[in-house]
Amino acid sequence: MDRGRAWIVVAIAVGALVVSCSKGGDDAPPPSPARPVDIAAVGKLQDQFPPGFTVQRLPRSVLTKDKLDQMNGGMDAATFDPPECAESMMGRIPMMVGATMETINGVTTEAVAPGLPLPKMINVIATESPTPVSLESFYKEGCENSTMVIPDKVEGTVETIETPDIDGLKVHGTRSVIKPLTSGPGVSFEQIMYEIDLDDHHGLKVQGVGYSDVSALQALLVKAVKAVRG
Repeated sequence: MDRGRAWIVVAIAVGALVVSCSKGGDDAPPPSPARPVDIAAVGKLQDQFPPGFTVQRLPRSVLTKDKLDQMNGGMDAATFDPPECAESMMGRIPMMVGATMETINGVTTEAVAPGLPLPKMINVIATESPTPVSLESFYKEGCENSTMVIPDKVEGTVETIETPDIDGLKVHGTRSVIKPLTSGPGVSFEQIMYEIDLDDHHGLKVQGVGYSDVSALQALLVKAVKAVRG
């Protein structure tokens, strides 16, 4: 993989990880009783994306150890401030081995930032894990605002953002500002991510890369929950 593409993989991985260091609003109501979940039903959202996106449904996949290692990319070399946020961000990765994913991907013809070879995109991902995986169990107080640096590749800031109330479920949200260190001064893009635990084994994620319309992303999350829960 060339250097330019490498930081793209790292940047997306960063966004996939930082949500573990975020939390929805305090004193959220207890979740509703578990309901049947069909992750394949996330495909119903193919015609629900905002205007301007070309949308496709990706093949169902299973997260193997090799795939997770690729996502991890250069994260082993990352430093965090506060330092204690590192464990939260990295802790759940090994637990996701064996998880099944259904993904809807939408892209535009517009780049996330001038000169960067990455289109604006939205991903909606439904997961089913063979073992219980709770995002909340990895949350640490003090990680609402944090920074991350991978030497010579990327640096970024992460902040917790407000989340919608969806059937009393715990929703996590973050806004990341990602700066590729190989792309010249002042080049950066935002990444907005919402993730929700439907039960101990099922979750949903809506991720906007270079696309920061919070209302549209929240609307997709609400529609995704409704779709997979029937």
